[in-house]
Amino acid sequence: MFFIPLSLKLALGIKNHFPRLTRTTIEGCVLNISSAIVYAKSEHEPALRAQLLQVTGVEVHASTDDGKMIITIESESDRTAVNTYEAIERMEGVLSVAMIFQQTESHPDQELLKCK
Repeated sequence: MFFIPLSLKLALGIKNHFPRLTRTTIEGCVLNISSAIVYAKSEHEPALRAQLLQVTGVEVHASTDDGKMIITIESESDRTAVNTYEAIERMEGVLSVAMIFQQTESHPDQELLKCK
């Protein structure tokens, strides 16, 4: 599950938290994981959230009353991630999308070893 720091939640004034609704597992290849804040017109937020949940690899983790949403995007390549960001930017009611974090996992099917 994606961790959202409390300081970011407080800075954005997040009140609503949504459970992880989808799970994308990509085994045996590269996995691109990124998070972003979607800035939207507040009146479009409920419909936009529903539309975002229909996009493969996108999860909505939280939103504010003024239209900010924290999302994650999981994709199998950088190009697919870019295509997803561009598709989100074209959605009705979206003002902008700001990437916050990006990581590429070369072996997403392998678990990390515990620290000693």
